[in-house]
Amino acid sequence: MTGGPHILTVNVEEFFHSGALEGTLAPKHWDRLEPTLGRSIDACLELFDRHGARATFFVFGMTAERCPETIARIAGAGHEVASRGYRPRGLRGQDEAAFADDLARARAAIEAATGQRVVGYRSSPWVDPRGLWIHDVLAAHGYRYDASINPAYRGFRRYPTRATCHEIATRHGPLAIVPVSTVRVAGRRIAFSGGTWLRQLPEWFVRRAFERWLASHAEPLVLYVLSWELLEDKPRLPTGSLYDRIRLYRHADRTRERLVPLLERLELVPVRERLGLAPEPVAAPESARTDARTHDAARPVPAGPSPAATPVSLVIPLHNERATLGYLERTLAGLIEHVRDRYRLHLLLVDDGSRDGTWDELRERFGRWPDVTLLRHETNRGVAHAILTGIRRAPTEIVCSIDADCSYDPYLLPRMIESLGDAHLLTASPYHPEGAALNVPRWRLLLSRTLSRLYSLCCGLRIATWTSCCRVYRRSAFERFALRRGDFLGIAEMLVETALAGGTVREIPATLESRLLGRSKMRTLRMILAHLAYLGELVRRRLGGRGPDRRALASLGGAPGDGR
Repeated sequence: MTGGPHILTVNVEEFFHSGALEGTLAPKHWDRLEPTLGRSIDACLELFDRHGARATFFVFGMTAERCPETIARIAGAGHEVASRGYRPRGLRGQDEAAFADDLARARAAIEAATGQRVVGYRSSPWVDPRGLWIHDVLAAHGYRYDASINPAYRGFRRYPTRATCHEIATRHGPLAIVPVSTVRVAGRRIAFSGGTWLRQLPEWFVRRAFERWLASHAEPLVLYVLSWELLEDKPRLPTGSLYDRIRLYRHADRTRERLVPLLERLELVPVRERLGLAPEPVAAPESARTDARTHDAARPVPAGPSPAATPVSLVIPLHNERATLGYLERTLAGLIEHVRDRYRLHLLLVDDGSRDGTWDELRERFGRWPDVTLLRHETNRGVAHAILTGIRRAPTEIVCSIDADCSYDPYLLPRMIESLGDAHLLTASPYHPEGAALNVPRWRLLLSRTLSRLYSLCCGLRIATWTSCCRVYRRSAFERFALRRGDFLGIAEMLVETALAGGTVREIPATLESRLLGRSKMRTLRMILAHLAYLGELVRRRLGGRGPDRRALASLGGAPGDGR
């Protein structure tokens, strides 16, 4: 492996698979976020073709199953497709048997998409010295090389490993090791040749590092890029720390800028070709070809419910939520499929005076869906008014509501519906002793918890959360509710007046998560003052011996339940 062309590799992944989002983005969100994989692969293929470069694309088996046409395009353009295992972050916690099963599942999916034998592997994430046992398993299953080592990765400073391409002996035969290229600076290795390092390091340092490598090594340079780094309009998601934010977003457009001169200067080929391994055609099982589906561009349209499913309505208020609609669309499609045997969901999407194109986008995304009613306020009236509009137009007695940003997981709704019982209203409660909040700013939690405690004191009721929009209502108890307070304050008003009138209110524990897309519409100072004014009114009413606000409260006589 001395002299000759250099190696170009691509880690094929969605931007939301990035390890920088691991602390704030659970795997359950991956299917709900709109995919950008097709666009990022198009960008890679176009750029490489223009400069005559070919690469090894390391692909997850999960991706090959869901986007087989995209993976087939990579192979059809003359590039190698190798394995990253079945799913992101999959190596962690695996023993040899589990790893072997993961390898087999990923290989089957990739070979079904490409028709070529998979002979290479790169782990997700990089392996440290404790993970080098995978080499014996790879060799045992016919893999010819491993590209999982980043010598700059933690643990390798004191571990005797070669930082260039080389071959090792395993219990099952030889295996080529293809680490990413590094340079030593002050006794430490720095991976200058790809990913975050290529984007973040100063231009003069990167240029000198490449010159130093090319002048001092006979072995090939190993470049790597992440497929989403070549996207021009990467979505922004919240990260857990400043470090993660830098990794993901700082100099996000610099990869292409620094990669192009290398594509122009160097002869770049796939790992397989550099190792002298000829492509091996394989026949994909008929079942794999038949079941293959592409999720790249198709928008989801839910299937119909089971004939025995119970009709239930779901109201979703929206105000300037265009940025979240793709996420909401995919989440609702999954939810409808998830509950189809138990519930037939009728969606009522209420655009509350948006000015960002939300209404047009709603009609585009949900216009073909069955059981959907699109409603619109010409002016912004507030989230509580939007929910009431939906309740009044709902075709069912049981009506749920959730936030458009899905900060409460909509998959909680079946349990909430089943827990409603004879109550007039049931609310999701992150402040319940068994509830939780994830990645929510501490100041917001302190504010919300404090307001909920004040409402409990003023009303003399033990309810942990008064301000959640994730609820289940009985339409007959709220369709004539005369809301006096708009915006988020109205959410508290609906619960307060119902409880003070003797209506049955229940809550169940839930997890509140930070918003992933778009921006919160809450005006914090104005909302605090409004809540304090309402709390003051409640205190005066209680001291004066007055009951619930009859101007606001609907008649509860027709609904079940006698007390709290």
